[in-house]
Amino acid sequence: MLSDFFDGYLARKKQTISRFGSVLDPAMDKFFVYFTLSIFYLEGNLRLSEALTLLSRDFAICIYGLYLLAFHKWPTLKIEALCFGKITTALQFLVLIALTLDYSFSPYAYLLFVLLGLLALLELFLRKNRCLKKID
Repeated sequence: MLSDFFDGYLARKKQTISRFGSVLDPAMDKFFVYFTLSIFYLEGNLRLSEALTLLSRDFAICIYGLYLLAFHKWPTLKIEALCFGKITTALQFLVLIALTLDYSFSPYAYLLFVLLGLLALLELFLRKNRCLKKID
């Protein structure tokens, strides 16, 4: 997580952001979260429902991708960071650190991730509409 933070910081500071990096960075974040959640689930430290709520943002992005595919708008996709996506990732990392330290959360606390997933989906649709208005 620290290397991810410093990598992003240096990329922005030196303005060396690439399309490959903009795809690889969130993919590696997701791999790390999925892998770690799997371990916590398999060890019995996390319920399946809690793990799934932590992934709500990813479900929202999949829904948005299906929308783009269904309406043949996939070619218009621009890969950009989501504000609520970054917040979700940071909170996911904090929850994973807390779980590593044997801290447990109320099952209701995980509902925050469902809200963040819905906000990320809303952010995607609002961005899309804003981009389409600029094109028209």
